[in-house]
Amino acid sequence: VNRDGEQQEMKALFELCYEKRPNDPLAKKDIQQILRSDDDGSLLFLGMDFDNKSDQTKFGKLLRRYKNMSFSNISMEIEDEKIRTQLQKFIFTSSDYKKKEKINKLTKWEIKK
Repeated sequence: VNRDGEQQEMKALFELCYEKRPNDPLAKKDIQQILRSDDDGSLLFLGMDFDNKSDQTKFGKLLRRYKNMSFSNISMEIEDEKIRTQLQKFIFTSSDYKKKEKINKLTKWEIKK
C-alpha cells in the first residue's frame, strides 16, 4: 500500500473507531474486531491477516505511527505510552469533544470558586 492509500485507510479507521466507540480506550484486538464486524471496515487493510502474528505486529506499528494525528477532526492518542506496546490502548477523540471537556473543566472550576 502506498503512503496515500495508507493515509486513506487510516482516515477511514479513525472515522470508524470514533463512530463505533468514541473516546473509549481500545486495544488492538478491539480495533481489529471493529474492522471485521463492519462492512466498510472489512475492506480496509486487506493485505493484513490479523490472525498472523507478523501482521499483528505490523498493524501495531502502523497504529503507533499515526498517534496524535488527526483525520476528519478525529485524533488518535495512546492512553499510556509508558506501558509495553502490546498492552497499549488507543483512544479516538473528536476535537469538538476535547473542547467540550475543556469547557466542562473550566465550568467546574468556576463553580468551586
